[in-house]
Amino acid sequence: QVALGFLYQKGLGVKVDYAQAVYWWDKAAAQGNTEAMRTAARVYLTGAPGVELDVPKSMKYYQKAAEANDAVAQLNLAQLLIKFARDDDDLKQAAYWFMRAAEQGSPAAMHNLGLMFEKGLGVPADAAESKKWYAKAEEAKAAAKQAHASAK
Repeated sequence: QVALGFLYQKGLGVKVDYAQAVYWWDKAAAQGNTEAMRTAARVYLTGAPGVELDVPKSMKYYQKAAEANDAVAQLNLAQLLIKFARDDDDLKQAAYWFMRAAEQGSPAAMHNLGLMFEKGLGVPADAAESKKWYAKAEEAKAAAKQAHASAK
């Protein structure tokens, strides 16, 4: 179902049809497929021909995938919570999801945690904690760069 959605998205062997792509991703998401949840969430977040912009639906998909321990969804959900923050609770939730993604090795989440501790967004301002997360982010980026270079 996920692959079929990508065929419709890219127009591979079929006419490009975002509505059909999302139909298949929705079906796969209902079965717990986090890749489908993330992909549908991205399309609902940006809109596409035949698919209306639906930020709440996008956030629900990211939430479900994040709760299933998908680090990319955790990062994306945290970023959306900050972008659409209504109050400090949203910022606290963002910090929580950044922490969950960081624990899985996401350099971007680590960096964002550093920023949140630096600015006191959703967490108490803490310069030492901020520096720790910025350093972890740099280490993770360097390790990923090293692994990429070794794979060549």
